[in-house]
Amino acid sequence: MSQEEAKRGQILELLKVHKITPKQASDQLRVSPRQVRRLVKRYQTEGMEGLISKKRGEPSNRRLNDLVRAEVTRLVGTLYPDFGPTLAHEKLTELHDVSLSVESTRQLMIQAGYWKPRRGNTVNHHPMRERRQRFGELIQ
Repeated sequence: MSQEEAKRGQILELLKVHKITPKQASDQLRVSPRQVRRLVKRYQTEGMEGLISKKRGEPSNRRLNDLVRAEVTRLVGTLYPDFGPTLAHEKLTELHDVSLSVESTRQLMIQAGYWKPRRGNTVNHHPMRERRQRFGELIQ
């Protein structure tokens, strides 16, 4: 159980013993009063386990299909290993009718080792000077 879920349980317990109002609970939980009513109903029937997300440990509904993932990796590896993600995406869309986003294509290329991300390789050409130890001090 996460910290947020434990806090949610404490607030709902205060609501149960009438220490706070549903409006105050909705403000503290940052949800609507209707959502608080739904949470209270689930808390009464299932207890603290009812406040834990039902999707925990499950794969995302938005994940890429494994067959599509394998097909794109195979196509890029055989036909476009030296292409960048944008051009590979365009070729996959035009010639192979595979509809992926550029970012999905990029992520697949990184995982397969066909593309290296360039983030973090920047060199600071103009580093900031250190602050002076005393106000008004300058080097003459």
